Amino acid sequence: MIPYYIAYIILGIVGFILQPILLFPDVVISPAVITALSQVGQFINVVDNIIPHTIGALFVAISGMVSIEIMIFGYKFIKWIYTKIPGVS
Repeated sequence: MIPYYIAYIILGIVGFILQPILLFPDVVISPAVITALSQVGQFINVVDNIIPHTIGALFVAISGMVSIEIMIFGYKFIKWIYTKIPGVS
């Protein structure tokens, strides 16, 4: 009985917090976001076949994607600094 009331209170608090968001009209998720989530699911599936533990698969897949994004950002940052040197185009 007590867990029921605790869950009921938590549900009420979350509903109260989400009330301003629920006032907006319904929208459709962008196709790009759906494609990205689908692709992440495929990456996780590949890693899950090698490492059959879900948490490990999630960690490896997400850390791989983040490290690639960091390398791309680092390349762009170094290129930006390089173009700021006078006489270098």
